[in-house]
Amino acid sequence: MDNSFNKVGLWVFIGLIALFFTYDVTIGKWYRKKIIADHVVVCGKIIQMQSGKSINVNYEFYYNSKRYEYTKGSPKNTYLNYKNGKLSILIAFPKKQS
Repeated sequence: MDNSFNKVGLWVFIGLIALFFTYDVTIGKWYRKKIIADHVVVCGKIIQMQSGKSINVNYEFYYNSKRYEYTKGSPKNTYLNYKNGKLSILIAFPKKQS
């Protein structure tokens, strides 16, 4: 009984691994290509962050020789990185906005 249970568990584990790789190769690859084709990713510099009830980040980036500056809400992890001296942020936006 114990040995057959281990065999079933092993086959279920192998099936889950195969399912994960199938998903990653088909749907995951398609989704990544779609994101790359429809979005622009640039590196920006954090100018200032304010925390209170919510955390706001004031950042700037350059795209097509123009300077853009925005203030948006931010997760706590970005604020902690900012406090530790990391001033860079990745910004992704749809190509239609560019």
